[in-house]
Amino acid sequence: MLSLFLLTIVFFASFFSIPARAADTSYPRNLAPIGTITVSDTSSPDAETKENASDRNYFSKWLVFSPTAWIQYEFPGQSTYALNSYKITSANDHPERDPQAWTLEASIDGVIWTAVDSRQNENFSYRFQSKSYSFSNTTAYKYYRFNFQCLSETIVQLSEIELFDGSQETYAKPNPLISASGETLPDHGKANAFDGTSNTSWLTPQSSGWLQFDFGQQIVIDGYAFSAANSAPDSDPKIWDLKASTDNVNWITIDSRNSEDFRYRHQRNHYVLPTNQKAYRYYRFELYNHSGDALQIGEVAFSRPDDAWHTVAPIIDMHNLDTTNGYLFDQAIPDPQSDILAVIRQVCNTLYASPADVPIRPRTLHVTIGNYDGVASVSGSPTDADLTISSRYLKSYADSGKPLRQEILGILYHELTHVYQFDDRGTPDIGYMIEGMADAVRFENGYHDRYSMTPGGTWHDGYGTSGNFFRWIDEKKHTGFLRELNASLNPFDGQTWTPAVFQQITGTDVDTLWNEYQVSLDKSQPTAPGDLTATSTTDTTVTLSWSASTDNLGVAGYNIYSNGIKISTTQSTNYKVNGLTTGSSYTFMVKAVDHSGNESSASNTITVIAKASNTATIYYRKGFATPYIHYQPDGEKWTTAPGVAMADSEYNGYSKSTITLGSATGLTAAFNNGSGMWDNNGGANYKFLAGVSTFINGTIISGFPQPDGVTIVISVPANTPANEDLYLTSNLTGWNTADANYKLTRNADGTYSIKLNVAAGTNIQYKITRGSWATVEVNSNGSDIANRSLTTTAGASTVSISVQRWKDK
Repeated sequence: MLSLFLLTIVFFASFFSIPARAADTSYPRNLAPIGTITVSDTSSPDAETKENASDRNYFSKWLVFSPTAWIQYEFPGQSTYALNSYKITSANDHPERDPQAWTLEASIDGVIWTAVDSRQNENFSYRFQSKSYSFSNTTAYKYYRFNFQCLSETIVQLSEIELFDGSQETYAKPNPLISASGETLPDHGKANAFDGTSNTSWLTPQSSGWLQFDFGQQIVIDGYAFSAANSAPDSDPKIWDLKASTDNVNWITIDSRNSEDFRYRHQRNHYVLPTNQKAYRYYRFELYNHSGDALQIGEVAFSRPDDAWHTVAPIIDMHNLDTTNGYLFDQAIPDPQSDILAVIRQVCNTLYASPADVPIRPRTLHVTIGNYDGVASVSGSPTDADLTISSRYLKSYADSGKPLRQEILGILYHELTHVYQFDDRGTPDIGYMIEGMADAVRFENGYHDRYSMTPGGTWHDGYGTSGNFFRWIDEKKHTGFLRELNASLNPFDGQTWTPAVFQQITGTDVDTLWNEYQVSLDKSQPTAPGDLTATSTTDTTVTLSWSASTDNLGVAGYNIYSNGIKISTTQSTNYKVNGLTTGSSYTFMVKAVDHSGNESSASNTITVIAKASNTATIYYRKGFATPYIHYQPDGEKWTTAPGVAMADSEYNGYSKSTITLGSATGLTAAFNNGSGMWDNNGGANYKFLAGVSTFINGTIISGFPQPDGVTIVISVPANTPANEDLYLTSNLTGWNTADANYKLTRNADGTYSIKLNVAAGTNIQYKITRGSWATVEVNSNGSDIANRSLTTTAGASTVSISVQRWKDK
């Protein structure tokens, strides 16, 4: 199968390179398949011969009609190996035929033998059980021979023998440097090119682009694959050249494609190059999209003759029996040998981590195209698999006008999964798992449309209903789930399969996973957010607010867009945008998103210019012990009652609140105690302008709070002697008529005044004198007047009075 690597595309020209992520494949080297096998008895049934003992296929077996038997391995040429462990797997039936005792002998020349291991009273507790045995040996031998005994039957049988010397089978995956014509960061950079999934993509905002791989050494490729990205089919590559170079200067075109199509998102199209045998260091794709101004690819993969998956290489035996419609297969799959092997290897890579994990290895796959009912099926023996495809179905599909090659590849992904998947043969009634896994592999490789699935059914309905569910868990909940789910169906583990496997693998039970998956299939959009407004704007920020959206499954959040680009997501119905540039214009809109990821249509748009914001600072002379201010900047919304708590200020007895007005020049406000008691100016509310204001007992004064006190301004009769002093005679002075501390100041306009710094609420009884009671103020008719009286209020105030007559005048 093709080794997978993901490709991603570029926004602005980006010619530097990055290393792609890759990991070597390494597993214990099984030496048995390279040995020449001879046996003590060659009268085995035709399907149960000695070759089956080490064919890497647990479903085949070696059987001899004797209670004792030996099997010998001779390594080729001058090769010798110091074996130190081996594995024996029991066959499919009749446990009484299992070997129960044996000796393993070794020889340098095939004549003189040395016993290196011996076992007695061995028992295989279930069918297909693999048991490993280790022994001490440091001598390299050319020959190894097992002498088996079956103590309870006249037949010996086993499924598989594997031989190990401690060495590893290692396949180094290339770690190329990737360069590209451009990339869109941060989500679609070229760093995604080799991440092994089409759920990420390379994207460049041009109709054409290039992507280059420098492998650091010369390698041969015999094919490659592109997987479509998750959206925008017009951006898929349609035309391209694959060029190769040894020096990054001189290039040769080794493949060209002129009208390629990806029917489904994430579809993996492979391209075989069976005749290419030359090694190159550099490989470069020069690509053109279908239409529009973007080019993207979900994943790029390279197939190399020396990669690990090429060890999976059954013989493909083709038989096209339909002389009427069979040509349709030949036209769609012109190189069936290469195409089918490419699908087999990709199926195995989807189901298993390495070739060593593939326990089912038919030596031959017989493919027959004929005039059959249905679509396709697989059958056969463990060593020879049969795949039949209906030419009648191919004809009906071709007549529908749909791309036949892609449908045939989809059929191959499904049916070849049946050849190589685990199926837990001992567990009844799990056909839904077998068919579900086959369709999961088809979905994973993009030959079913994952985005067309709709809610409904049950997780155990099989085929596509189960298949896309399994694929979804792998993508969204537990990476590697498909491989682990396939492993749970292992018929060689002695376990009966149950749905508890889902909990064991993911930590979540299958019913909960299914319910979450059903939500993910919801395609209903939320309603659009409404009434988007900017509640405040500064030189670098703006606060947006809007009315809530609704959705059948609930709104998960809101995506904020600035100038058409998503900048953030919030669960609230307001959001503060930071980092604006003073003087710049920004257009905002909001879209709701539900728990399935469906995005609503856009709210109304608003345009904001970042500029310094007006503010209003209000000092409140405490009337309420815990005052709140409920306000509405001009042209905007009221705060939510009771409003904003006012903090203590730097002025004793005053609370304070500074309110951002944005472009507004004032605000309307009311005050309350936070518990339902209000001062709203009799329903008229209070009006404040931008800047600093002081509020005292219903009176608004521009500016900062002033100290408590009162200024008394006095107008006097014209006959008041200009050379005499005037005094405030009051209860503050003990009624001293000439207290120098209370002498009035003569003003330029002929009035007199005095400023008294007294606390708010002070009651003052007073009269004006010219220094004695003989010169005190009186009524205009000369009669005595009552004491004047005033009670001071908070802050600074002014009282004006007039003296009508002096007592001595």
